[in-house]
Amino acid sequence: MNLIEIFLALGWVLWLGSLWRHRRASMNTAGPKKISGDTEPSPEPDWIHHWMRHTREAVLFLDERLRVKRANDLAKRMFGVDRGYLWEGRRSPDLFTFLRDLQESEEAVIRSATLRDPEPRWLVLSGIRLAEGGYLVLAADDTRIRVLEEHQTRLMRQISHELRTPITNLRASLELLEEKGASRLVQIFRRNLDRLERLVEALSRMQTLEEWTARKETLDLAQILRTLVELFEPRVPEGMLMLELPERQVARWVGDRFLLESALFPVLDNAVQFRYPEGRIWVRLMRTEHAWEIEVEDEGRGISPEWIHRVWEPFFQRDGGTGLGLSLVRTAVAQLGGEVTLTSREGYGTRVVLRLPDTREEEV
Repeated sequence: MNLIEIFLALGWVLWLGSLWRHRRASMNTAGPKKISGDTEPSPEPDWIHHWMRHTREAVLFLDERLRVKRANDLAKRMFGVDRGYLWEGRRSPDLFTFLRDLQESEEAVIRSATLRDPEPRWLVLSGIRLAEGGYLVLAADDTRIRVLEEHQTRLMRQISHELRTPITNLRASLELLEEKGASRLVQIFRRNLDRLERLVEALSRMQTLEEWTARKETLDLAQILRTLVELFEPRVPEGMLMLELPERQVARWVGDRFLLESALFPVLDNAVQFRYPEGRIWVRLMRTEHAWEIEVEDEGRGISPEWIHRVWEPFFQRDGGTGLGLSLVRTAVAQLGGEVTLTSREGYGTRVVLRLPDTREEEV
């Protein structure tokens, strides 16, 4: 389940908790309403029953001791329990952790959980304490998405592996053709081969990032940016790539160097590739109250408003490239616990900001 779906689930939990509390309060304080001519009060509509029957999520109402008071059919099948304690049907350490956090928190709780049924099922659990006592819990089955992601990962790994050998053979053949004087044909062939090789490398890097375990080490962000800027300076005219750093010379941050450089490299590469011939590029490092911000801004072509929402999609391309650059950036920044934003104005340029969470050297 992606970030948008998690926030939607949280919204559902908060809204339903508020609606349920309001409903109970009105039922406790207001007498039965009568319609003119009727001698009996009109029945209250069972809106909860209707919603529980038609929602695509498992819904449970638990008492203070975490026993199931009410559950829809999907919840009964998912957790294997109709009454009694929720954990009795499908025992899971993740479920225990979620329920413990739910009891200890006054706010809504969202956690991922794995259940065995008997095959593993991946769930996103969200819950909130109700004012009149007990808890409301929603569970969304994320298994299908997780399985598709695993299939995609295996496919990318296989494609990357299988293409390396023919690329090597093709490059050797190109050298033979070049020796025989077929230079124009070789140049066309070489450009396409280079693009294919970049795609394979990007696929391999994407796979590495997804499987990478983040490490913690004390880094100097200023020095890392100096090194990257020096790497890109030969590709732009002198004075067109500018680095702006805080007044203090050392910018200490605790994180993973590989992930950080994997996030920064595609951003700088795009800025160089899509700037105008006389366009400038700024790389800025700024300290905010709770984070470090790295900003890369260019004077270039920018991105059309109709496409800007798609730039994070894998394989989405504009003017060549592999279509994986910004997808790699988002994956790396997410593993660092940060966030990345992009703003662009077509014909003027693009600005990308990486926000890295504040860390302390004691965490290393």
